[in-house]
Amino acid sequence: MNQSRRITEGAVVVALFTILMVMTLYIPVVALLTIWLLPLPMMVYTIRHGMKPGALVLVVATLITFLLATALALPIILLFGIGGFVMGVSYSKGRGAFQTLFTGSVSYVLAIFVLFVFSNVVMGIHPFEAIRTGMIESMNSAEQLMQNFGAETDEEAITAYRELANMIPQMSAMLMIFTGVMYAFITQIIAHPILRRLLNKPFGFPPLREWSLPTFFYLDLFTRYYR
Repeated sequence: MNQSRRITEGAVVVALFTILMVMTLYIPVVALLTIWLLPLPMMVYTIRHGMKPGALVLVVATLITFLLATALALPIILLFGIGGFVMGVSYSKGRGAFQTLFTGSVSYVLAIFVLFVFSNVVMGIHPFEAIRTGMIESMNSAEQLMQNFGAETDEEAITAYRELANMIPQMSAMLMIFTGVMYAFITQIIAHPILRRLLNKPFGFPPLREWSLPTFFYLDLFTRYYR
């Protein structure tokens, strides 16, 4: 009975994940919503049934989605499919929200790094250099448009903007880490009320007043201050 239920739920998760993926790829209007819902099927299933069944469902969902949506789906699966699975494993092992945030952040950062290396080495495109070029070209176009209309331009602001754009490639590592942490945090914020309703278990971060940094952090500050 449990085995048949596990298979049935797995089929539902695969179907739901595939539908969300297709909507994300081909319906831009709803993609901003559906892309954040993608981790939830994998997360819920992995929490309920454990790591091995969750990994099997992820593999099946990846193969079916690849057949329907081609290689366009792989970067999104790498980010949000694996991210949901990893965070589901963390919760299935009884870990709290902060531990799961750390685990999910590592998963997202590694996925972003793999995509960065693939884009840079295989496709010959440096993503952060492309962002820098796009920012400068947009500023040049806006500046030219303002000059055509006879409007005054703030040279100091333009210079500061260009300097910021030129720093983007140098900040690539920090940006990848920040993006991975934010992706994991947003995933949890969206997932917690849904998980609480579906699984009837307490999910979520503790109240803000109970947040604290690890003890070693305070010890390090104390040592530095009184050295």
